[in-house]
Amino acid sequence: VEGPRSDRLLGQVVDVGMLITGKVTRVTPAAATVAILAAGGVPLESPTFTGVVRLEDVTQVNAEEVEMMSCYRLGDIVLARVISLGDSRTFFLTTAEEQLGVCIALSKASGAELRPLSYKEMEDPVTGAKESRKVAKPIASGT
Repeated sequence: VEGPRSDRLLGQVVDVGMLITGKVTRVTPAAATVAILAAGGVPLESPTFTGVVRLEDVTQVNAEEVEMMSCYRLGDIVLARVISLGDSRTFFLTTAEEQLGVCIALSKASGAELRPLSYKEMEDPVTGAKESRKVAKPIASGT
């Protein structure tokens, strides 16, 4: 059984079950590739690790009903959970929990930061245009 992976030079660890923050670097009909920027709330000094969100790990909905290109776009910042180890530098990720998914995205029309409207749609505050995403449910700040 393999344990957590760490970048020995940086002493940083990524392990199964951890929440990661990452940037989408590639989207295909079957998967989205994510450069892992932070793990367990700790920023990584460099994007040493890569994660992959497979079609079946996007939502709790049947994978046949999911279109990867409607869930993620290049440059989106996502919150995901590590579900298993891939090869030496890659992890399999999930965004199926409602609090996981795209948390920051820019409008393709205006470049403005999109606002979440629902679990599957964001809105450009400048143009009012709506864009599809697998949106992370915002975490309420308690007061």
